[in-house]
Amino acid sequence: MKLSNEEIRILKDLYRSSDGLSPFVFFQRYKYSPAVVFEFSTKFSELNFIEVSKSSGKFNLTNGGRDFVLKSKLKLSNDIYSNMPEGCTQPALKVNEPYLPIFSKLPKELLNL
Repeated sequence: MKLSNEEIRILKDLYRSSDGLSPFVFFQRYKYSPAVVFEFSTKFSELNFIEVSKSSGKFNLTNGGRDFVLKSKLKLSNDIYSNMPEGCTQPALKVNEPYLPIFSKLPKELLNL
């Protein structure tokens, strides 16, 4: 299932909450419009991933929703540091270990300081 960044953030927040969250929280935190929150609630209510409390109006994850969040390992698509290609990572440098950059790979703007 393809999820938008908004849906991922809302699901993660609901997973972390202990007592559910009101729809206004998502406007406060992320400035999501009521339309985005309403679309989220209808989509995931139909999938039985969330339930909306009739007394308080809060969103709560169901057990199926918790399982979905755990199994899908949700990541935001614009999180560039968590999606680093294998060839670009190197072992971390130790404290006070010398480092010599490869000047041929540095941008020319940096070399003309």
